[in-house]
Amino acid sequence: MIAAGNSLSSGVKLGGMPLVGIEVDGDWAAAQVTFQYSRDGGTTWFDVKDDGVEYVVVALTGPDASAVDFRLFLGYDLIRVRSGTAGAPVAQAAGTTVTLLGRKM
Repeated sequence: MIAAGNSLSSGVKLGGMPLVGIEVDGDWAAAQVTFQYSRDGGTTWFDVKDDGVEYVVVALTGPDASAVDFRLFLGYDLIRVRSGTAGAPVAQAAGTTVTLLGRKM
């Protein structure tokens, strides 16, 4: 869930499953999706990157869904979702539900 007026979700535990996809509900305002991970229980957060560049999922317009490159999420157990990018976050006007899809390997 990303609360109204915010661009970041709270931390979500993946339970040992890599992230393979993301769904957003009809309240989602069009925006790219990026992710952060924490290895210390949510005290420190880092942007998920691919070859040193922030990993970006194409802009979604709710309701919508997209696959993600699961290889980038191997070893991460606590992540959060950002509406927009680190340099240009997009505050969601309404509270929106974001569903993370994991898969056992």
